[in-house]
Amino acid sequence: MTTKQAAKKSTNPNWLNKTLFLGDNLHIMRRMNSGLMDLIYLDPPFNSNRKYGQPIGDGGMMEVFKDIWRETDLDQAEHALLAKDCPSLYHAITAAKATHGGAMFSYLLMMSSRLIEMHRLLKETGSIYLHCDPTASHYLKMIMDAIFGHQNFRNEIVWCYSTSGRPKNRFARKHDVILFYSKTNDYHCYNKIPVSEKYLASHYRQVDDKGRQCRIRVDAGKTRIYYPSEGIICNDWWEIPYLNSQSKDRSGYPTQKPDKLLERIIKASSN
Repeated sequence: MTTKQAAKKSTNPNWLNKTLFLGDNLHIMRRMNSGLMDLIYLDPPFNSNRKYGQPIGDGGMMEVFKDIWRETDLDQAEHALLAKDCPSLYHAITAAKATHGGAMFSYLLMMSSRLIEMHRLLKETGSIYLHCDPTASHYLKMIMDAIFGHQNFRNEIVWCYSTSGRPKNRFARKHDVILFYSKTNDYHCYNKIPVSEKYLASHYRQVDDKGRQCRIRVDAGKTRIYYPSEGIICNDWWEIPYLNSQSKDRSGYPTQKPDKLLERIIKASSN
């Protein structure tokens, strides 16, 4: 569970490139050599207290996974180990239990053991993106601060989307949270995205001395010319369409995320 129990350091990975592992990622990660990953994205359970399924041939539903957590004796034992190995993590989980109860306690212990391994696996220049929702994002940020260091927090990215369902007694919940951390201050983040046609028409209304479409700004007496080919700096809220049930890209997995969301993360933080 701790970095003391980690696999030995090596300059070479002890796994093949483009390998798909099927199983509990904790056991798989513990057998991997340290400090060799550039980028980690994880879309774990959200502690939603739901069972997820996918349709099967006869019109029924096959259970895929349960996102339901209950406190156990094993949780208590793992928590006690953290008091010595990682006091800040121990106290963060204790606080979450006091405010949210045993289910959150068990969930955060499950997440912590895996995030400790992910920290070990990342290169010093590596980055990690943790996908969650507002149910647990505030607790997970405390966990990430304890493991990666609050100084290595980079962004809370809000993925905005539109789906069916409009409740009458609260605002519609139409976003997820993605916590972006680096392992050290030496990390890669290409934060520009291509200019959309709409943005091009509204912001690049001028031309330079060669007749090229551009945007000219004068600030403190200095002139700066921006060209569409440079792209624009991306905000920390991303409007990327959700995969609806009729999408041709649907695989049938209930919590599948759109390719464009992963593309943006991969392009931003890897080569």
